[in-house]
Amino acid sequence: MHTSPPSPPCFAVAGSPILGSLSAPLYRALFARLGVKANYTRLSTASAEQALDLADELGLSGLNATSPIKGSLPPLLHEIHAAAQAAGAVNTVVHREGHWFGDNTDVVGVIDALAASDVSPRSTRVLVLGAGGAARAVLVALRQAGFEQVVVCNRGRQRALAISRDLDTPSCGLDALESALAASDLLISCVPGDPGLIPAAWLRPDMRVLDADYRARSLVRAARLAGCRLIPGSDWLALQAAANCERFLGGRLDDDTRAWLCDQAAAPRTIAKGPVVLVGFSGAGKSTVGSILARLLGWAFVDTDLEVQLHAEMSINDLFAREGEAGFRIRERRAVARALTNTRAVVALGGGALLHPQTLAELEHTGLCVLLHAPLARCTERLTRGDRPLLGPGSDPQPLWRARRPGYLARAELVLSTDGLNPDTAARRLLLELDSSGMLANPGATRTLQPGAVRGRLAQAPRSKSHGIRALCAATLAPGVSVLERAPHCADMGAAVSVCEQLGATVLHRAGALEVHGIGGVRPAAKDGQPTVLDCGESALCLRLFACVAAFLGGPFLLEARASLRHRDMSALLQALEDLGVRCTGEGSRPPLFIEGPPRRRRVLIDASGGSQVLSGLLMAAPIPGSSPLIEARGLVSRPYVSLTMDVLRQAGIAIETSPELDRFELVPSSSYRAVDTVVECDWSALAFLAVAGATTGSIEITGVRHDSLQGDRAVLEVLADAGAELEIRDASLRVRQRPLRAFRFDATHHPDLFPPLAVLAAACDGVSEITGVSRLHNKESDRALALQQELGALGVTITLDGDRMLVTGGSITPAPVDAHGDHRIAMALAVATLRASGPCELSGAEHVAKSYPRFFHDLSTLCGGPQ
Repeated sequence: MHTSPPSPPCFAVAGSPILGSLSAPLYRALFARLGVKANYTRLSTASAEQALDLADELGLSGLNATSPIKGSLPPLLHEIHAAAQAAGAVNTVVHREGHWFGDNTDVVGVIDALAASDVSPRSTRVLVLGAGGAARAVLVALRQAGFEQVVVCNRGRQRALAISRDLDTPSCGLDALESALAASDLLISCVPGDPGLIPAAWLRPDMRVLDADYRARSLVRAARLAGCRLIPGSDWLALQAAANCERFLGGRLDDDTRAWLCDQAAAPRTIAKGPVVLVGFSGAGKSTVGSILARLLGWAFVDTDLEVQLHAEMSINDLFAREGEAGFRIRERRAVARALTNTRAVVALGGGALLHPQTLAELEHTGLCVLLHAPLARCTERLTRGDRPLLGPGSDPQPLWRARRPGYLARAELVLSTDGLNPDTAARRLLLELDSSGMLANPGATRTLQPGAVRGRLAQAPRSKSHGIRALCAATLAPGVSVLERAPHCADMGAAVSVCEQLGATVLHRAGALEVHGIGGVRPAAKDGQPTVLDCGESALCLRLFACVAAFLGGPFLLEARASLRHRDMSALLQALEDLGVRCTGEGSRPPLFIEGPPRRRRVLIDASGGSQVLSGLLMAAPIPGSSPLIEARGLVSRPYVSLTMDVLRQAGIAIETSPELDRFELVPSSSYRAVDTVVECDWSALAFLAVAGATTGSIEITGVRHDSLQGDRAVLEVLADAGAELEIRDASLRVRQRPLRAFRFDATHHPDLFPPLAVLAAACDGVSEITGVSRLHNKESDRALALQQELGALGVTITLDGDRMLVTGGSITPAPVDAHGDHRIAMALAVATLRASGPCELSGAEHVAKSYPRFFHDLSTLCGGPQ
């Protein structure tokens, strides 16, 4: 039921993650220009149903929708506009007379953006990249505007054919992208994230380029380098916002306001800084969620109610009795003022703290305000009434809620519903939002990389997320309590912990270790028939492993993904599960994935030529009671990672019979999971970058190294030796020294994560080095082959891609701005490469190292003797 709207009215944008959206500051500026009293915030929601429920509870007057929910909105609405019907997606809903009405203003935004750049439909050949909701809106817009020569290109052929059929438009796959670009005058990219699919060499100076993702940089940089004419993605956003505002408020914006809005959208974006301030009604979970979030961030936690009690040396009830509410509010105001001075703190405010106008004013310019919301009935269930003077027995919370709601909505940059979430999951959802917004990254859009030489000792090698996630999966499926010592602190491991908790495990942080209370192979109880959501973040390993686990546990499950993982091809995973008789669907062959098992067949033959993670997932799921399939694999690559999986299973009590060729796997019948204590290994994928830094610029010693590891990327030592570097290997340490380096040859088919550091090593060698296995690089966080060619090329390194070979010609490094393409390993490779540059370089996307090695820049700068 829709709550009566607050005064002033409030609108919001919904999606997940959503904190990085520019919509909120854009609409607020527009409302101010128009003299309209209204608020605008962001709703962190992963489903269309949840977005509408939250909008109803908050009494919102209108809603914008983005990924991943706008395609799911149409059937939930009372009525939708014809443009939204044609596009199959809704990005704008307006509440009128008890109903929600939907439209798709992406269509209007595209038409107006093209018109503003004087793009004529006559004889303009258009290539649309992507086949999701935005691409469909673009095709509807192009048709309305009279464009006749249009082609759709998409990585997944199935989705390209579907959009081709639905909208009567020719289509092609990525294998034809270069030739399709050669036959186009206008490129419109509708691929979210920053995948770096198109090198500058494929573009012509006379082309026009529009990237729908206004935050993306790779295509914009390539287009500028090629001399193309850019149509700003921010214009699309602004003109779409203008159309939204007209629907929200009525009337039409004048041309001056529309031009002003485009300027606002293109202006540099300021990223919020701490503290993180949690507001909301009593019982919404601010104190519990806030303390967990502070621990995850490594920040201080301040509960202002507790601070008041400590300073007054009495309870809040006693304060109200002695000094009344007025006295309490004075003390509360002082506690809030003290708390807001700490930029590295999570602050939980009392439910009525925003009633003070000075606190409201301060929060407009201080910290990031997050509204934690739960339905009033749920809040009152959680309260100990004796501790809440204004909510005594029999009191009605509605008047308090109505009085406080305007203040909450006026200052909240983000709204998160805690209803149905355990506190740890809610805290991790907030952590994901903070990370995706750039708030936790290095301040500023770029990081300056200084040239230098590594000379020093790293006392503790980084920990392996590959080993850690596998061990965590085994501990979750085992009964009893397992302990994972030295578990890595990175985004992928955090996502895996969250998934395991959603599966029913309890994961406790104990002095550098994870204590895991497993589920013993028993699936979590279904929630009113709704699928259990497993949010895998950006971790492909997490998604593939736990998709198999989910299938064998039963279902239903919905596996969510973030950023570039939403665009990774999961066809091998889906095919394997379907062959086992598991019901599974995705967005084409991409996440999110709906999975409902258990398997109905006992034998599966999988294509493992694209990677080993599906096989690892099936092996880890096989011991779940009632499963035990016979698994056969063809064309297996990344064999060392399968050996790593088998070793984790062996430690957890699982025996798998395998063929010598590693193409047939069967569970020994008596095997079952048992709790295990283990130490997570060092990460040879991360160590490779540090070792290459030592070999190319100075010397490095790393301790805490496990030389008998089954991780395939330990092969970096073999390549370093072949290239002429000096290696010294001792019990638990590794020393690498720079020597004259020569060209090398290496087959990285089974070691795709070594490509970035080895390309950097090759750039420092005399001659032309050859690395084979390029085909393994296309379905990663970026297309790593193209990313390395483009970014190392910007630094003066010649890289030639010849089929499955990468040829790298060694030479000097010329300073230039470079971009990580949203890829943690590209970011680390560029940081190591620029150590040899003749001057400073600017790196965009440095924050992506948090995915696997958050301390990378800290460790590298320490080894170089100072701040990096």
